[in-house]
Amino acid sequence: MALRSNTRDDKAIVAIIEYLMGEIGSPISATNISNTLRSNGFKTTTSTVISYLNLLQQSYLFYEAKKYSIRGEKLLSTLGKYYVADTGLRNTRLNKNYRDNLGHQIENIVFIELLRRGYNVDVGDYSGKKIDFVARKGNEIKYYQVTEHLPEGSTRETDNLRYIPDGYQKTVLSLSQFDEGTVDGIAVKYLIDWLLEE
Repeated sequence: MALRSNTRDDKAIVAIIEYLMGEIGSPISATNISNTLRSNGFKTTTSTVISYLNLLQQSYLFYEAKKYSIRGEKLLSTLGKYYVADTGLRNTRLNKNYRDNLGHQIENIVFIELLRRGYNVDVGDYSGKKIDFVARKGNEIKYYQVTEHLPEGSTRETDNLRYIPDGYQKTVLSLSQFDEGTVDGIAVKYLIDWLLEE
């Protein structure tokens, strides 16, 4: 990748890779990455970081999920999220165990699986409510929330979906088998079973 970008600054590329791996599932700003690198002694600019982010996507090491306005039915230019092609590679590189940042790791797994199933995948926003994924394929749209488990007494995961007024499929994917069922008309599926579908 360094050869392709005509750069000899391999360390900056590695630093960006590690930054993205540490922030999977979080909104990413090229400006913030650039500022972080500069504070660590790298000489870089926001435009250089954007160039490197594009190269990392072209190399299929990372994928960007853009922010999508469900109400406006359009992609937004605000912060998207990045997901790594292989969470095992991420854990090895950062010397983390599989439980580190588990919520974002399972989100990463769902994102990659939706891509594998042929969907275009974005992160959703409906009037300030965050929807983990908007999966689109032709005229088909599906909404997903991803969680380790449904918190006792909290309906946040299902509420974010319930208030979307269209009739498209809405699903919560939980790592807890005990959460399976329906909450306020929203299907709650066990993540492992969902991954084994098709």
